[in-house]
Amino acid sequence: MDSRRPRILDSRIWLGLGVLAFCLGISVYVCRRDRVIAARERAAAGIVTDRQSIRLGTRIIYTFSVNDQWFTGSNSSPMSDALWPGAQVSVYYDSQNPNENALIDFAALSQSPYRAVSTWWDADSRGWLIAGGFFLFLAVIGTFTGETLVRFQGVVRRAEDPKGFWRDVALYYFFGAIFIALYLLN
Repeated sequence: MDSRRPRILDSRIWLGLGVLAFCLGISVYVCRRDRVIAARERAAAGIVTDRQSIRLGTRIIYTFSVNDQWFTGSNSSPMSDALWPGAQVSVYYDSQNPNENALIDFAALSQSPYRAVSTWWDADSRGWLIAGGFFLFLAVIGTFTGETLVRFQGVVRRAEDPKGFWRDVALYYFFGAIFIALYLLN
């Protein structure tokens, strides 16, 4: 790093602060959303239809009925070891939007930021949105600081390698747009 440059402009600091702010923002958003849903939630009897192994545990897929209309939901549950296809479960859902549902009471979900983030990530396709937001964040930070982080090369600076720098920034924007498009298409 150039000793004449203030350390605050180092892109690694911005990356770390951005990741921390992003995770905190998701936690706050999801906890507040769950608190609002808890005020109007209802419960219904559901049936487990599938069980899938995922990277960090087990995802339970279930169906339930509200006003003779069927809905499907999925999430990881601490009680997932006891849930197999055909098991009956209590499903908590938003009375205004039954597509927002969980196997855990929304009041309990709103109390735990970690559980809120893991449940939010686990929901169908939201991982694409998080990945897209992260790549767009890297692109914007790179554009403003003049540095991009590349896995094998370390830091690429605009002043030292303008062609490589703008290629990396364009790739960040491209992947961010692709991941957000995948989220919107699901």
